[in-house]
Amino acid sequence: MRYIIWLSAYLVVSWPAFTSAEMLFSDDFNQDAVDTDKWHLSFWEGGILGTTTFKESPLPEIKDGNIIITVESYNPEDGFSGDYFYGTDLKTVKLIPLTRGYVHIKVRAKMDSAIPGIVGGIFLFAFRPESMMLHDEIDFEFVTSKPDLIMTNSYSNEPLGAGHPQVAFYESGTITDYHVYEIKWETDKVSWFVDGNLIRVETKHVPAIPMEMHFNAWVPDSEWEQAYNPELHPAATADSNQIFGMIVDSIEIRTTPNLAPILYLLLEKR
Repeated sequence: MRYIIWLSAYLVVSWPAFTSAEMLFSDDFNQDAVDTDKWHLSFWEGGILGTTTFKESPLPEIKDGNIIITVESYNPEDGFSGDYFYGTDLKTVKLIPLTRGYVHIKVRAKMDSAIPGIVGGIFLFAFRPESMMLHDEIDFEFVTSKPDLIMTNSYSNEPLGAGHPQVAFYESGTITDYHVYEIKWETDKVSWFVDGNLIRVETKHVPAIPMEMHFNAWVPDSEWEQAYNPELHPAATADSNQIFGMIVDSIEIRTTPNLAPILYLLLEKR
């Protein structure tokens, strides 16, 4: 009984510290250039996603408090002009770990247009340490061929591929309007929200390892039939280059403590 009284008093005093969220990462993109202590490009040497190769440089432009994640129809890399689009995959320098109760990610973003055939991604990703063939991932994906929908996906110790996608309709607006996209990543489930509205809960395919946060823009091929646009082609010359992409206004990543051990102690000593 004396233990319960002591622990209860301790919790009353310490409760704000136990329950408060800790900021792991944030960026409002109000600086003149990308903060290289926070971000770098994910360059896949020799790698192709859909009909897209990815830039090794330069870093994305920041304009009016937004970072611009682009994919271009002209690819200046030797051997690629006229063959592949030139995309961007920006990722955090640091890994985002699931070390406490849950990780809460909030991103305000939109696509710059709904020209069919472009994909924009807001996602966590990491290969499993024991295998470069298996990975963990949590996605929001903008598919401009379906501007009224937002796609979510999740992988847990699985190969690259289709994964476990689901789509949800926007309650208002489309992918070209600003919305707030949130991921709540817990040890036993992942939840997705748009503008504060819950759109999906996943309990079967839940990542477990630390992951990097990515923003990307790319062009799929015909294997992704719903996203592919057969009329969208790479440009053979710089003069005919077209630029598409995603605009990100801000990101916050917080972690919230797990109170289960404290509650267990209380119940155990009853």
